[in-house]
Amino acid sequence: MGYQYSEAIVIKEDIGGSVEQGCGDTPKEIKDIQFAVCEKSLCNTKELFDKTLFCLNKVIKEDKFKKAIKQCDRECYVFRDMNGNLEQGCGNCQGKDSNYCYACKKNYCNEEKNVYKKCRLDNNKQSIYCGIKHGEDCYIEIIKNNIAVRGCGRCPSQACLTCNTNMCNLNYDFRTLCISKNGIEKCKETSCYIASVDEGGKGKIQNFTSDNRNVGNTKEY
Repeated sequence: MGYQYSEAIVIKEDIGGSVEQGCGDTPKEIKDIQFAVCEKSLCNTKELFDKTLFCLNKVIKEDKFKKAIKQCDRECYVFRDMNGNLEQGCGNCQGKDSNYCYACKKNYCNEEKNVYKKCRLDNNKQSIYCGIKHGEDCYIEIIKNNIAVRGCGRCPSQACLTCNTNMCNLNYDFRTLCISKNGIEKCKETSCYIASVDEGGKGKIQNFTSDNRNVGNTKEY
């Protein structure tokens, strides 16, 4: 009766760069740490581990990625779907738009910055989204009657705000934009105002005749 070898594993510890090696397809002594699996006699060497590929993992429903602890035998990929959701893992980009899917073969190379982000797009019959590269902006412009128009790229006018994360212009909590002492201010009201204030911080009201000559003392309030 012949002997059969189980799968062998090698694990790299976080502290001191030491390794744990043994039989099976999962670590026995240490949990939640990177490991590689191989299926040949005496294959679980440190050299094998050093050549092993690890990826960032994130399913669409999750908010944050995690660093994978199990090896990837193909490529790492990052993909953004048609609704702007991000997916990361071990796989490839076959059949996917190269602007929204990126595959690579270095540890944790499948970062979000390697694919386009999406912005909400208004007044377009073909799509409700547009795509931008890493570092570019989405915008919200306020036009006549306080209507908000959203899109990709630079602001078309001064009455406009930008942001630079995926789908950041989808929702907004203001109704118009006004000038204030701090610059452009987001306002929940639908109107803006301007008032004359003297150096002492008080307002002045002046009385004028019909020919615009001042006929009275200035009133302070």
